[in-house]
Amino acid sequence: MKAFAWLSMLHALMAGGDKCYDAAIQTRLPLDDTYKPHKLQDKVPDSEAPYIRWEGTISRKQLDEQCPKHVFEHFNRDLAIARYKIVDNELYVHSTEKGFIDVRRLLFEEMALVMLYLYDMPDMEFLISNMDEPLCGCPVLSYAVDALDASCTAFLMPSERLWLSTMSTAQAHTFTACLKDTYPDDARLIKAVWRGSDTTAGGATLHPHNWLSARRVKLALFGMMFPDTMDVGLVQYTNAAEKTRKMMHILTPIKHRVDVEDFNQYAAIIDVDGNAWSDRFNYLMRFNTVLLKQKPEFYEYFFHWLEPGKHFLFFEGNLSDVVSVVDDALYHWQHDRKRLSTIISNANDFATEKFTHPKVCEALAHTLLAYKKKSAFEFDPDVSDYEKVDRASCCRPFSRAMPEEFLDLLRGAGGPARRTFRRSHLAAQRSP
Repeated sequence: MKAFAWLSMLHALMAGGDKCYDAAIQTRLPLDDTYKPHKLQDKVPDSEAPYIRWEGTISRKQLDEQCPKHVFEHFNRDLAIARYKIVDNELYVHSTEKGFIDVRRLLFEEMALVMLYLYDMPDMEFLISNMDEPLCGCPVLSYAVDALDASCTAFLMPSERLWLSTMSTAQAHTFTACLKDTYPDDARLIKAVWRGSDTTAGGATLHPHNWLSARRVKLALFGMMFPDTMDVGLVQYTNAAEKTRKMMHILTPIKHRVDVEDFNQYAAIIDVDGNAWSDRFNYLMRFNTVLLKQKPEFYEYFFHWLEPGKHFLFFEGNLSDVVSVVDDALYHWQHDRKRLSTIISNANDFATEKFTHPKVCEALAHTLLAYKKKSAFEFDPDVSDYEKVDRASCCRPFSRAMPEEFLDLLRGAGGPARRTFRRSHLAAQRSP
């Protein structure tokens, strides 16, 4: 995504406008122990480990030559990846990336600084991707992996959108309570809702010969065919060629936008992939509305922890059963709401537990540890070609939900005082 487009999206997120989110982040409680430095477990069960798929080791040649060449040749983007080092628990970015303004990179740095305050990490060198699409075969930290291609490799990290919507447990409870008060069950529209653009896997352009096969276009067509049960539609044409747009205006005309929190005015919410993974899914899990989730073609780092029927309802990726899944969900909403309430509660509990700042940073830390263990090259601690990512500049204006008291500690971290605090706190954890 272009830098200016990302800045526009970020401005909209930071500006608020979502009543319950704004109310939630105003919830301030004393810091609990989760925001203090912790000793990171070397091994975690699969139910807590981020999704990683990499056979063999990582070589210096892959890191320096093969991966950058692959990105440039296949995606024509020479700044799609960024190089970092961790030395003495400080974060450094390669100087060639420092001057490139990319909001995704800045949000990664914010998340990494929080991680490095909470956990002591080994010295290491690694790459991250700024792209939606998985970089199969490249040793990079990515947001998603191709779930349908077993040969597609991945070290998955939390996405920037997940980080932006992360909140404390207390804030999550405030958010859920606000949604229940603002969107009472008895006032719901008995329909399933979806809004989005015409993005497609890999960002393929929609032409007259292929646009009707695009998943999101097909979903919009279902909305035209079944308006009594599906309030779905496109809000903009992003990938369609000019000739295609003329036809789309007739069969799938642009619909009015619906603010994301207002999805809770409906009995069900539909979620489908776009260019790659659905970056709103983690936020929708906090809603007081059942999710109808397309069988994903891309996994985020946490998706293997979820269960269809427990946290959401599945429909096929080709949309062959989406109408029947919608009908079934609406029937249960009207006649057997208990089943859907259980699914909603399970999704809320999952998001409340897993999507706090410490837990998200713990997932990032485990991904980096796995990356380090796979690295077969000798680490060079020289940072003469790197620039230190300054803790003092963290972490506004991005993460508005992070506790101010914690940010004060983070910005002041570093030097003997921080090391003394960490030693004493970690020693106390090891005491019986």
